[in-house]
Amino acid sequence: MAIQLFGPVANAWLLVGMLITFPIPLEAQTGVHALSGQMGRRIELAEATHQIQVDGETIRELDLVLALYEQASFQPLWGEAENVRTLMRWIERAWAEGLTPDDYHHRLLKQNLDPNSPLPEQKIDRDLLLSDALMQLILHLRTGKVDPKRLFREWNYEPDWTRFPTIAEILKALREGRIDHLLADQLPTALFYAGLREGLERYREILGQGGWQRISRGTTLHPGDQNERVVQLRKRLLMSGDLQTTPEGPPSDLYDLELEQAVRHFQYRHLLEVDGLVGRKTLLALNVPVEKKIQQIRINMERLRWLNHGIPDEFIAVDLAGFEIAHWLGEEITWSSAVQVGEPYW
Repeated sequence: MAIQLFGPVANAWLLVGMLITFPIPLEAQTGVHALSGQMGRRIELAEATHQIQVDGETIRELDLVLALYEQASFQPLWGEAENVRTLMRWIERAWAEGLTPDDYHHRLLKQNLDPNSPLPEQKIDRDLLLSDALMQLILHLRTGKVDPKRLFREWNYEPDWTRFPTIAEILKALREGRIDHLLADQLPTALFYAGLREGLERYREILGQGGWQRISRGTTLHPGDQNERVVQLRKRLLMSGDLQTTPEGPPSDLYDLELEQAVRHFQYRHLLEVDGLVGRKTLLALNVPVEKKIQQIRINMERLRWLNHGIPDEFIAVDLAGFEIAHWLGEEITWSSAVQVGEPYW
């Protein structure tokens, strides 16, 4: 694969740390020295043109990648096979974090991972792709993939950039084989995020099983009712885990006490009135497709990546949708209360 260079692109985010420029080394053009010389020339050209593409894919965090190689005196960075394996695991893990592995050159890297290729250009392609994937993962895991300022004009929260790893720290982690720790440190730490990750995995499993079927429209379902819609309700709540007991035979069409408790559990989880009746609002929530649930979870994981770093062990959280305020200490709620949300009418 040949690297193609194009015209200017938009400015990339910069991590904290001085970007040190070194002259292109003049080592003898053999072995690692030859790669270092070629890398230096390509980096120098990229600094002038402001864009690199590898086999049709853009090196997205170009400024960061250039800074990394300048700090390393243009030496190739991914000679250690274990570092490559670790980064590939994290690229594949991006799926579990609600992200997309191909955003981190997953497809190209799977095709171009041979470290023993005799072609210097291919070695440099591979090195650049891995470095760009690493820089993107650091940014996306810590601050999110999407810039919230582009979505919300009133957005006024800035990440704590002092907590970002510097270019020197990233290079040191690479050289010491600590890529796993480096990336793990960028993840949101609060309990909510881990819960969303687990929920994402669970709903994807449900989708893999074909998802749940819609419950037919009709009058409000009450405990004691007996009809085909109760069978649909029972199957739906079994799939989402609100109903725990799996029947030995065909699902019962009786709206019994166990099913009522499952409905109440579903209503509580979805901030609905907990009355055990399947009326219009509960039916609408039950009939949300699993694909939409997955998308909602991924969006909320992204929102937590925007905000959920450096939160103290003790804090007050307000659930605007649920009209609830809670005091958190560590990973436990010690106190909660209903709260009025919005502006007073007087």
